[in-house]
Amino acid sequence: MNPAMKKHLDLFFAKRPGLRAAAEFPQLAATGEARWDAERIAAYAAICGLPAGSTLPLLVPQIAAAKLHLDLFADRQFPFGALGIVHIENRVELLAPIPASAVLELAASAGNCRPWRPDSSEGWLFDLRTDVSVAGVPKGTWTATILARSGAGGSKSAGRETAGKEPTVDGETTSFGDLLRSAVVTVPENIGRRYGAIASDRNPIHQHALLAKPFGFKRAIAHGLWTLARTLGEAIDDLPSSDLSLHARFKKPIFLPGRFLVDVRKKEKELLLLAQGVPFEKTSERGRAIPHLAVTVTSGRG
Repeated sequence: MNPAMKKHLDLFFAKRPGLRAAAEFPQLAATGEARWDAERIAAYAAICGLPAGSTLPLLVPQIAAAKLHLDLFADRQFPFGALGIVHIENRVELLAPIPASAVLELAASAGNCRPWRPDSSEGWLFDLRTDVSVAGVPKGTWTATILARSGAGGSKSAGRETAGKEPTVDGETTSFGDLLRSAVVTVPENIGRRYGAIASDRNPIHQHALLAKPFGFKRAIAHGLWTLARTLGEAIDDLPSSDLSLHARFKKPIFLPGRFLVDVRKKEKELLLLAQGVPFEKTSERGRAIPHLAVTVTSGRG
């Protein structure tokens, strides 16, 4: 078995004590350096539908810190097994463009634990934060919000959407600003394996249907950060190159193979991007459509 795949499986099945109160969550941190060569950046840009350029693609610093994130999860103090954890939100605060050839100085930490819902027995949220500098100069912060479910739901509920906790986006496709463009993206069955090889993320839920089913998914699902990058690719000419704030909410998985529709809308200095099912399925309890992904991007930090 591939050593990276074995490490992922070991993390998923590790026995962990869980958590009784948010105050018990340990403050974990790790530091390191990373650099992507031109060939790897080009491969990443191609698979995400991004142009090749002299600056690092927006999400690469977060991906480059993946080894540090796995080290945090592998720490014996970390209270949750990876089985059933779900990446539900992502935030980026980009201060300035990062040269593609830069050596990234990475500082990763896990913290800000809080109940997912008022009854903490349902699960916990925590933030996986990555601060990035180049030659000692801060370039930005990448923060993933992770849901660690507990109780009877376990992995069987991990494959369902988590709408209700995040801000609603129902109806925003028609009420938010001007529609700039729409595009249908076709997602092949092997995208998880192809992207995982580039990003060094071989989580089994993205690899094959047989590996995803034990974790509650009917088929393999696309990586959230691939979906986000591919969605951003449809708005690349409208994104600010610096002083950027991004908030992405992952609503439900994209099963492989599949398709999704990207809508790009703009209102003053704010962009709204929605990755929606094709056709736009009615899947919420109230009969409203829930997108796979909702992204807001603003110029200036807020």
